[in-house]
Amino acid sequence: MEELWHSLLKLIEPVIIPDWAALISLLPVFIGILILLWILSTIRRFAQAGPSHRVKLRVAPVTPAGLHMPGPSWSPALAAAGLFLLMFGLVVGGLLLWVGLLALVLSLLFWLSEGLRDYDSVEATATRLFALAGKDFRFLAAGADRLDFQPVPLALRGIGSLRSAVRRLDQWNVVGLLPGRDPALAQDAVILSAHWDHFGKGADGAIYPGAVDNATGCAGVLVLAKALAAKPPARSVLFFFPCAEEHGLLGSAAYVEAPLWPLARTRLVINLESLNVVGPTRDIGLLGTPEPGLRTLCDKAAAAVGLTLTPPRPDPAGLCFRTDHFPFAKAGVPA
Repeated sequence: MEELWHSLLKLIEPVIIPDWAALISLLPVFIGILILLWILSTIRRFAQAGPSHRVKLRVAPVTPAGLHMPGPSWSPALAAAGLFLLMFGLVVGGLLLWVGLLALVLSLLFWLSEGLRDYDSVEATATRLFALAGKDFRFLAAGADRLDFQPVPLALRGIGSLRSAVRRLDQWNVVGLLPGRDPALAQDAVILSAHWDHFGKGADGAIYPGAVDNATGCAGVLVLAKALAAKPPARSVLFFFPCAEEHGLLGSAAYVEAPLWPLARTRLVINLESLNVVGPTRDIGLLGTPEPGLRTLCDKAAAAVGLTLTPPRPDPAGLCFRTDHFPFAKAGVPA
C-alpha cells in the first residue's frame, strides 16, 4: 500500500508543481495558437455573413417555420479549454500531452465545422426565402457585386405588430463663424462639422454619453477652431455642430434646407466622426464626394502630417450615407 501511495505521488507531482521555466518557454506557442483561434473566429464571422456581398440575413423577432438561424457558439470556450490542456501536457508530458493535443484539435475542427454549418444554414435560409418570391438567391447574390446592380423587389408580405410612442422636443444646431482674411475669398466658406448628440439615456436606464461618437469629433472641431482663430485662412470658416445625427441626420438636413451661408458659396464640408482613440496610425479614412480634385487635396493634407489615405473600398455598412456630410453632398456641396 505504501509503495502504491508513493507511486501515486510521483505521478501527480509534476501536475501539482509544474515546471514554470518550461511553461514560460512555451509562451510563443501559446501566442501562436491564440492567433490561430482569432483567424478561425474571423472565418466563422465571415461565413455567417453570407456569400459574395456578405449580407447577413436576419429574421426577427420570429423566424418563419422551417428556417433556421445560427445561435451563439461555445467553440471559443472549447478551444480555450483544449489549449489549456495542451499547455499543461507540454509541461507534464506523458499521456496528458496527447490528451491535450487531441482536445485542441477536436475543438478547432468543431469550431471550423460550426462556421461552415452556419454558412450553409444562412445560405439555405436565404435561398428558401427568395424561392418564396420566385427568385434565385445565388444568381442575385452574384449580381449584387456589379456596379450596375439594381434592387430587386420581393413580392413577399410579412404580418406583425409594432408599438411606438412619438415624443417631440427642441434641439439646436450650433454654428460659429470665423471670417476669412481675404476680402474676395471671404465670400466663400468651408464648413468643419461634428454632431454633438448621442443616444443619451437608453431604455435599460444606462447612459450613453458618446465619448467616441461623437465627443471626439467635437473636440477635433474645437481644436481646429482654436488654431484657425489664431491665424485665419483666406476663406471664411463655419464651425458647425449639428444635432440629432443619431436620429437620421436631422440637424444637418435642416441646415441644408435653410443654410446660414449660401450653399453655392460653400466650397467644402469636412465632417469629423468618431475619431481614432486606439493609438498612432499611418493612414486615415475618407468617405464622401468622389471628386479626383478633392481627393488630391486630401492626399496632400495627409502627406503633410505623415499620413496616407486608405484606398477606396466597398462600404457595405453604408457609413457614407449615415454621417452629417451626406445632406451637403446630396445638395451638390463637396463633402
